[in-house]
Amino acid sequence: GTLSLEWINGEAEPLIWKRERITPAGSINVGMQSLRFRARESWADSLLAKLLERPGDVFQESRLQTVLKWYIGTILIIAGVGFTAWLVSTGNVLKATQVLISILVVSCPCALGVALPMCDEFATTRLRRAGLFIKTSQIWERIRQVSTVVFDKTGTLTMDIPRLDNPKAIQELDPLSIQALAHLVDHNLHPIARSLREALLANHPHLGQALLSVPIVEEFVGNGVAWKAAAHNEWTLGKPNWKAAHSDAADAHSALRQNGLLIAVFHFSEDVRDDAKKAIEAFQQAKIRTTILSGDIESRVTQIAQQLGLSEAHTRSSCTPSDKADWIDTQANGSALMIGDGVNDSLAFDKAICRGTPVVDRSILQASADFFFFGRSLRCIPELFTTTQLRRHTIQMVFTAAVLYNIAAVTLCLMGKMHPLLAAILMPLSSIATLAIAWLGMNRKPV
Repeated sequence: GTLSLEWINGEAEPLIWKRERITPAGSINVGMQSLRFRARESWADSLLAKLLERPGDVFQESRLQTVLKWYIGTILIIAGVGFTAWLVSTGNVLKATQVLISILVVSCPCALGVALPMCDEFATTRLRRAGLFIKTSQIWERIRQVSTVVFDKTGTLTMDIPRLDNPKAIQELDPLSIQALAHLVDHNLHPIARSLREALLANHPHLGQALLSVPIVEEFVGNGVAWKAAAHNEWTLGKPNWKAAHSDAADAHSALRQNGLLIAVFHFSEDVRDDAKKAIEAFQQAKIRTTILSGDIESRVTQIAQQLGLSEAHTRSSCTPSDKADWIDTQANGSALMIGDGVNDSLAFDKAICRGTPVVDRSILQASADFFFFGRSLRCIPELFTTTQLRRHTIQMVFTAAVLYNIAAVTLCLMGKMHPLLAAILMPLSSIATLAIAWLGMNRKPV
């Protein structure tokens, strides 16, 4: 049969699986015929069960919550000390109570309680516009600790289906050939068939509505698929020289033939995601190490790395799931952001301090990821670091303003020069000022 291990090793290219060969759980049948398997081990002992285990969250309580607790505790202590000092020194209960109330009112942490969540909302909104969606509030602390970004290759740095390099071959087909090719690729999960189907629909958007009948398409494992439109009219799509009387398309990836006669040849290549090189350059400028850990063969990994401006020292090929996890554990323990899309990346996810995944078909990593992203572009990944830094600076500005305000206001209260009514006026004004600082900070352009 024809199986894809995309769920296991992240590589979408199908493999020919011979009879009686052991097949890993999670393999996808991308062929046209049904297959029967016999289980050799229990689910609990399988590799897939191990890969699907979700790591526990070892992160402790947010620093922000801790700071707010100390802030409130400190204000209560200062208010109590002020009340006691005035009561002991003057014996005036009314004046001591005025000092107590003024301190509690003027230093109310409502502004911080609103401004800081607002910073988070501005940050998440900014990232959503870039196509990235946050899943956990702990991501801001985790990103600050990242010094290494680890990418899987297939489906992460590249798209999950190959790119058709000669789309003109589709445009030059006659209507009969278009109809035949549409039948051959319809309901076919092979990556090349999916790419051709996208190209067909791009040039003929109403083609899908015309395929009302379901033709009998026969799969020839390891070669391609065939469809007999009539008794002596066979259409084939597959290896370049399959069904050919002589070699006439040796340099192509796939060929469409009618009764052995060459109709069209198709060339494919891995399609690197938009802005992938710019994302790598942004990390290099920020002194963040970037590495590719892939299960693909060395030549393909090296080719993609060269396109992205990465040296051979920053790539690892033919990696098993354990290899990826071991590399992060030894080379970037506690400082790695792992970005992957397959179950083969889940062990590496467990070792990484932060985890992200693109939204792709059959992905199960979204459940354990800290964020996920849509679209073809990778520009949202550097934007995550930029937004995290912007959020941090804005929060520092908010806290600085709050500390300076509270020092001045509480000092006046302790001196007995702050009336509770004035405190009630200053409190909302300080809240408005704090919110304004948060809004201006999160909407300024990063340097």
